[in-house]
Amino acid sequence: MLPLLEVPIGRGAGVVLLLLALAWWVFWSRRPDAERGRRALAALALAPGLFLLVGGFEATLRWPVYGLMMALGTVAALALAMRMAAQRGVSPELVVELAIVGLVCGLLGARAVYLVEQWDAMFADRPPLLAGRGPEPGAPLAPGDALLLRTHAGEAAVRFAGDERDLAAVVAAIGAQAGGVDVVAAVVRVGRRGTDGLVVTERGLTLSTGRRGADALLEVSGGPAAPKLGLARAATRGVDRPWVRVLDLRLGGLTYFGSVFGVLLGWAFWLRRRRARPLAVFDAVCPVLPLGLFFGRLGCLARGCCFGREVDGFALFTVEYPPWSLPWMQMAGERLTCDFDGLLRRRELTAEMLERLGPLAQGTPPVHAAQLYEGLGVLVVFALVLVYRARWATREGQCFALLFLLQAPLRFVVEHVRRDHDVFFPLGGYPFTESQLVAIGLSVAALPAFVWLSRHGRPLGAAPVEAPVEAALAGASAPASAPAAGADAAPRA
Repeated sequence: MLPLLEVPIGRGAGVVLLLLALAWWVFWSRRPDAERGRRALAALALAPGLFLLVGGFEATLRWPVYGLMMALGTVAALALAMRMAAQRGVSPELVVELAIVGLVCGLLGARAVYLVEQWDAMFADRPPLLAGRGPEPGAPLAPGDALLLRTHAGEAAVRFAGDERDLAAVVAAIGAQAGGVDVVAAVVRVGRRGTDGLVVTERGLTLSTGRRGADALLEVSGGPAAPKLGLARAATRGVDRPWVRVLDLRLGGLTYFGSVFGVLLGWAFWLRRRRARPLAVFDAVCPVLPLGLFFGRLGCLARGCCFGREVDGFALFTVEYPPWSLPWMQMAGERLTCDFDGLLRRRELTAEMLERLGPLAQGTPPVHAAQLYEGLGVLVVFALVLVYRARWATREGQCFALLFLLQAPLRFVVEHVRRDHDVFFPLGGYPFTESQLVAIGLSVAALPAFVWLSRHGRPLGAAPVEAPVEAALAGASAPASAPAAGADAAPRA
C-alpha cells in the first residue's frame, strides 16, 4: 500500500529537465524557419533545470496516489473517448463538453448518494454522546445500583435490579427510567460479511439525547453503576455542524454508482440541449467508463478503502495493511469497546488496547485485494465491449446496454469479498449490500434493453449523431412560444 507517492526532486530532476530542453531544441531546430520560434519554449525546462542542478536544491514531492490515479484515469478516458467518438461521427468539441459536464455532475451525483447514506453520522448536528463497554463478568451490576444522569431536560436516577447481564437489558432499563429526560440508550453493533454469512459484534452501549446541537447536554454525574458499565463521570454537549461540510470532499463521498447516474443524467441534459441523440453518444463513449474505474480502483488499493475480507482459503491476490490504515481502524474498532473510540481516533494505544488487539496491533491479516479484483475485471469488461463494438455492433445503444450487462454482475461478485460495508439488507438468508441491490436492478434492466436495442435500435450511421453547433445553439436559445415564419404577415379575421 502506497497512499502517498514520494518523488525526490533535486540535482537528478535538474539533469532530466536539461535533457528535455536539449531534446526540444534539437527537434524544433530541424523544422521550417516559420516554426523555429517554438524553440523558445525550451526555456521552460532550461531555467528550472539549471536552478536545480547548480543550486543543489533537494526536496520531496508528496503526491496522494488516489488523486494521481483519478487524474490519470480522467486523462486516459478523455483521450480514448475523443478517438472512439470520432469513429461514430461525434465531434471532439462535444466530447470535451461532456467531459466537463460529466466531471461536475459525477461529483454531484456521488456526493448526493453519500449525503443520503451518511447524513445523520457525518453532516447533521451531533447530539451529546457518551460511550461505555457494558456490564462485565468481573463486575456485575448489583440490586439497587444507580446511574445518575443529567440532561438539558432534567435529572434521572436509573436503578438496576441486578439481573441485567447483557447490553440489551441494560439499555432497556436506562430507556425506561431516563427516557423522560431525553436520554436515548442504544446497543452499538457492527456487522461485516464473513465466510458463513453476516457476523455481528456488540461493542458496547452509547448514551445520547434526542436533541441535537450545542444546546443539548448529557452528563453522567455519578452512581455505583457508572464504573461497572465503563461510563466515566463526564459532561458533554452536542455539536453544531456547519452546512459547508457537505462541500468538503475530504470527508469522503465519491460513490461509484452515484457518480455514474450523475454523469448519465448530466450528459442526457446536455445532449438534449445540443440536439444530439443521447443513446448514440452514450454508445460511442461508454467503453471509457470501465477504463476510468480501473484507475480509480488502483487509487483505492493505495488508499486502503474498499478493502476485502480476511483470506481463509484460496485468494487470487492478497494485501496486508499497516496500523492506522482504514482497514486496520475498522478491524481494531471491532475488537475494542466503544469507550476506546476516543483514544483510537487520537492514535493512542494503551496497554489494555494492545492486549485486546493481539496480533492485529502489528497490522491487518492478509485480506483479499478486492480493489484489484474489480480493477482487473473492469479491464476485461473494457476489452469485451471494444471487441463487440468493432465486430458485432450494428445498432445504437447495444454497447451501452452491454456495458451494464457485464459490469453489474462483476460488481455483485466483488462486493461478496469486500469487508468495508457495515449496512446490509438480509434477504433469503444472504446479506445484500446496497451496491449489490443496485447491481441486480441494473442487470434486470440491461438484459431486455440489450435484446430490444439489438432488434429495434436505430442502425449505425443511419443519421448524423449531432446537429451542427449553430443549429443546436439557435434551437436552444429560441423561445418556445416564438411564432412561425410569416405568422406576423398573416391577415387577421
